Amino acid sequence: MKKYIVLLILCFSHNAFATGPSRATLNIVPLSINENGSLFYKYMYISNPMGSHDIEPIFYGVGFFKDRKFTNLQEQVLIYNNYSEEKYNNELAKLTIWLNSSCKINDLKEGFTSCNLKEYVVNRLMNAAEIKQQYGIDITKATSYFLNPGELDVSEDESIYISYAFKGAIIAEFNQLRECIEGEDYVNVLITPLSYDEFNDAGGKFSGYFYECVNATGIIMNN
Repeated sequence: MKKYIVLLILCFSHNAFATGPSRATLNIVPLSINENGSLFYKYMYISNPMGSHDIEPIFYGVGFFKDRKFTNLQEQVLIYNNYSEEKYNNELAKLTIWLNSSCKINDLKEGFTSCNLKEYVVNRLMNAAEIKQQYGIDITKATSYFLNPGELDVSEDESIYISYAFKGAIIAEFNQLRECIEGEDYVNVLITPLSYDEFNDAGGKFSGYFYECVNATGIIMNN
């Protein structure tokens, strides 16, 4: 729970970023995996590509990752201006509890029937060589998937935090607050504010327009 409380404070504090860098929260919380390797998850999405100090809408819901694509279901949105201060804080607290609550069968849809991820938990900081040796995934060449299009800028001696590992895929957590961790040996993640449709319409190539500060969950798979 602490992780999400911290990131929510960072995203919504008017004074957290004095210079107003662009920032995004793109988190998924895995709930279930089926026999086909599809993943069911909760998610939270907050985007501030212009670096304004407004309190941005929070999009959240459940979805599944299948055939290297995210499909979000039953999306809801929490908008600051729709509530009093007290009511908004109450709704934010409920959202935080929901994000951090353990998987329940009633959460699952689209043919997912079991909260079965405990056996896949890793929760370790690992470098590229360790990941390749243990899971057979070369993160210097692998493709990474985020709720917005993204890619890794990685060398062999840099580390990422692995939360889960499956056959042919790992799930990693990136806390890329560049002003806070400058000089640390963590993998750099580049995520564009473009949606996947916009990204594909632009030819599927990264233009160099990326969020400066990112808190994101990524799925990394061999090509």
